[in-house]
Amino acid sequence: MFLEYTMASEEMYSDYFGFTEPETDELFSRYLSIQQEPKVTREGLRIWYDGYHTKSGERVYNPRSVVASLTNNNLGNYWTSSGPYDEIYYYINHNIAEVREDLAQMVSGIPVPAKVSEYAATSLNLTTKDEIFSAMVVYGFLSYENGFVITKNK
Repeated sequence: MFLEYTMASEEMYSDYFGFTEPETDELFSRYLSIQQEPKVTREGLRIWYDGYHTKSGERVYNPRSVVASLTNNNLGNYWTSSGPYDEIYYYINHNIAEVREDLAQMVSGIPVPAKVSEYAATSLNLTTKDEIFSAMVVYGFLSYENGFVITKNK
């Protein structure tokens, strides 16, 4: 009787899907206290990793990327090795449901309307934009807020 929760669908557990501003501040403070030559800035963390929103609208940071960045003393695309990139690439490359045009709009800063729903990580054969965007939100490639999907950050 496994129940799956996402930060886009359940407010009750949304605080557990990422680091809040105060948590990120604390981690950055610790980083500065132990790193002899810090190369990561607090502003850099915000630009790169704070693109997620909980169902209640609170901005949260990608925990994997924040930890990797501070550990490695380097800002980078840590998310690209954290999910099923090949599956998503197929839908973009083949422009299934014309998602490529919508992604180009998002990269330009224009949010795209979508109906994000629960998505099982094992689901295959996505055929609609909403299914594809739901998968991209669950995998962390996009953020969802108030009925729109957007690119998360740098």
